[in-house]
Amino acid sequence: MQTRGVTRPTKDPIIKQKIAETNKFLYGGKSPMCSDEIKLKSSITRSKPEFREKMEELGLWKSKEEESEYKKYRKMVDKITRIQIKMYAEKYLDNYNIKNENENIKNICDKWTIDHEYSIYDGFRNNIDPDIIGSIVNLRIIKFSENSSKNKKSIINIDKLQEDFYNFIIYAV
Repeated sequence: MQTRGVTRPTKDPIIKQKIAETNKFLYGGKSPMCSDEIKLKSSITRSKPEFREKMEELGLWKSKEEESEYKKYRKMVDKITRIQIKMYAEKYLDNYNIKNENENIKNICDKWTIDHEYSIYDGFRNNIDPDIIGSIVNLRIIKFSENSSKNKKSIINIDKLQEDFYNFIIYAV
């Protein structure tokens, strides 16, 4: 269907002009690619403090003080989990070497991933020490699809988690 002599609305000179005006107003240029955010991302690497400061200034990121308590908790658990995997995975995680097969798997749902049996979310809600949630006794290897469908649900209860953790501390370490 042709309207006003063009095959697509974006080819209409009036609409083109309106798009250009909107982009200039919103992004300061002809397109979103001219925006300060895009220029910033290409000029400063994410690891530099200036990047965070600029992203906060633009309102794209919250300051560290404004980050949610859950996000802080999750970061701490993730850090502990990585350390625990480096130290104990070979010995305590069944099928840990199966993760090496991920390189040959094309479909992400079929890939293997590490899961927290007692979820990080439940750990946060129940005020459980991040050292316990991130410990090797709370980890298992499962398919990515299974982990995604589990979402924030825990498959063990608090008592089992704490018992496993204290037994690990007493007998395994």
